[in-house]
Amino acid sequence: MKNKISKAMILAAGFGTRLKPLTDTTPKPLIEFKNKTLIDYAINFLISLNIKEVVINLHYKSEHIIEHLSQRTDIKIFFSHEKKILGTGGGVVNVRDKFHDVFLLLNSDIIWEEKMCQFFSIFINEWDDNAMDAFLLLSQKDKISGYYGEGDFNLNQEGKIITEKSSGSKKDFVFAGAQLLNPKVLDNYSPVFFPMNNIWKDVISNKRLYGKIANQEIKHLGSIDALKDIK
Repeated sequence: MKNKISKAMILAAGFGTRLKPLTDTTPKPLIEFKNKTLIDYAINFLISLNIKEVVINLHYKSEHIIEHLSQRTDIKIFFSHEKKILGTGGGVVNVRDKFHDVFLLLNSDIIWEEKMCQFFSIFINEWDDNAMDAFLLLSQKDKISGYYGEGDFNLNQEGKIITEKSSGSKKDFVFAGAQLLNPKVLDNYSPVFFPMNNIWKDVISNKRLYGKIANQEIKHLGSIDALKDIK
């Protein structure tokens, strides 16, 4: 099955505060799980999906990540160094000029295993230009290991359009660290510090935010407790 997209971005600029003291000396994308770094899991995953180019935003200990990836020639890598950290939303807006078509956006604190590729090919090919501006990978809260927070979203009766319930209401699904994004939705934002959630709220208001539930466990390595639990 041929994927509709050829470009991706990996969010890798964060401080990894919840992974201290490991991140005192090592940026979060270079934390290892089973002798492989998180950033290498993500890049290998993209290659398996036939992605040809990836943009990686950097801030904290960026030189370590650049050095680590300097020998990779199996995918074209562009680095976006943020002198001042821009958050998940601002970091994507900052590289708007790199994307002219729908692209895949990955968080670097998920262990992207190649066994998920078949599901992701389906996810990518379900993108609908006529209906969507963003398409999020979701997980049920009890199927995302290393996650201890509340839910993020609910789906409507059709099982696709994402709707947020009123403040304080229970939300059934968690954002699972991957999304497809139409770069046009970034045009009304400036590259300043803000979270991706701001963009999602606007897309929700336009009824163009959709979600797909992952068909297997997601490993979220966002904290020391998560690292211990997953191992």
